[in-house]
Amino acid sequence: MFTHVGKENVSTISQFEAFREDLVVRGPVQIAVSLVCLLVIFMCVRYAVGLGRLRYADLHAQYQQLNHDYFASELKDAQVEWSHLNDPPAMTYTGEAGGTRIVLDVDSNTSDSDVLESLQHESCHVQTCQSVQSTRQDAHGSPFQKCIERFGGNP
Repeated sequence: MFTHVGKENVSTISQFEAFREDLVVRGPVQIAVSLVCLLVIFMCVRYAVGLGRLRYADLHAQYQQLNHDYFASELKDAQVEWSHLNDPPAMTYTGEAGGTRIVLDVDSNTSDSDVLESLQHESCHVQTCQSVQSTRQDAHGSPFQKCIERFGGNP
């Protein structure tokens, strides 16, 4: 393409050489930046897919499994659902008719381990609810702490 080198082609060849040298210097950097960008996109998609899967998990089945494994199926059955809570990652509500509802905060429970920890915590509230209400003690007092010990920590 550049067989005739006249005055008009000298600047074109110089620009081409400069462009080629620029590619050699910046090429590896551009490739590295592109790979980092692709990694970030991949991780965001993976997080979003995991979060979507989590939102459709059977929370009631997880509660029942905890009840079976740690409480010998002695806890009251509870409705377990997602919602938006202002502060805590989860809440347990007991109705006057004896119904129990556990609500997990959508924004706080973003992984399987978060959900498990919240369900363990709220399961202990379900177990200690009657004694706490009748004695008017702290909801996280000694009966609750004793219950939490079965999980080997402090969810």
